[in-house]
Amino acid sequence: MFLKILHQEGVHDTAEMERIRLRLVALVARTYPHGFLKHLEESSCMGCAFEESGPTCWAWVTEALPAVIHGREPPPSVYKAWTDKSIGG
Repeated sequence: MFLKILHQEGVHDTAEMERIRLRLVALVARTYPHGFLKHLEESSCMGCAFEESGPTCWAWVTEALPAVIHGREPPPSVYKAWTDKSIGG
């Protein structure tokens, strides 16, 4: 998903991709500190965590990445409702 969105937004330079990745990580850490710390403790895939959290969380990250790329305001944070299902489930 990360590379697909980067390419759709016209980003192909690997150094720029890394700068964007770091900015996205910083945004996630600020927006979802508990989830980010859990991700670090578990050494889990951040993209997988968003996907497993359900469609509203997945939508947030897929909207946040283009915002980071273009220096726009990120979308407001969302919280998974107990009834949300994962994208794969």
